[in-house]
Amino acid sequence: MAMNPRLLRPTASGFNPKQISNLAMWLDGNDASSLTLVSSAVSEWKDKANNKVFAQTTANNRPTLETINGKTALAFGGSKTLSCVDPFTTYPLSMFFVQRLVAHTNFGMTYTVGGGNDFNLRQNGTGGTLQIQMTSTAAGYAFTTLSTTAAELISVVYESTAANSVAYLNGAALTPSSGSFSQPTLSGTHWIGTRNGGFPINGYIGEILIYSKTVSASERSKITQYLGKKWGITVA
Repeated sequence: MAMNPRLLRPTASGFNPKQISNLAMWLDGNDASSLTLVSSAVSEWKDKANNKVFAQTTANNRPTLETINGKTALAFGGSKTLSCVDPFTTYPLSMFFVQRLVAHTNFGMTYTVGGGNDFNLRQNGTGGTLQIQMTSTAAGYAFTTLSTTAAELISVVYESTAANSVAYLNGAALTPSSGSFSQPTLSGTHWIGTRNGGFPINGYIGEILIYSKTVSASERSKITQYLGKKWGITVA
């Protein structure tokens, strides 16, 4: 008996971040094809959206591989860092980061631009408080304390004014306890895991999505659900 042709069709692949417009950067630690390994360490992490490459030429400074809830992620700590020049440069932005901290570190930088008080997604001091620096001075928005026992999804919808810029942890909106707002430059070297080699995080980064627009509530929900399901994070 002939096979029903409907059974031969590929199953639906589910949500893909590229289904939402203006995807400026997509780093996926669980995609082996996006990683270049040298002696089991990551020398290059390739962007799946626009073919940018975050790289590290010094062997001792290359991140290694770990897992977040069974998915491959990059392990950062000490001098381990990756960098890329101008992977994205314009506002507005919608940013999504999957990370799992092992320990809090002094001003530990998940993602930063430049070598000073530019855009920083970091811990505020030694207490592990999430801080998003959206200003050209040392001030920034301080939020809640980050976990060192579970993976988390940090997202920021960053518009042209403070009133319209919102941060989320695991899909739930956060209220800043302090800080100020501006639009620091995005041009120059972007760093993952440190700020120009300093202020390292101690933890794993699984995935980063950057959209060069303000995503809608519906789009943000789709991205949040996708990342939560993929990385085993309970999200709102």
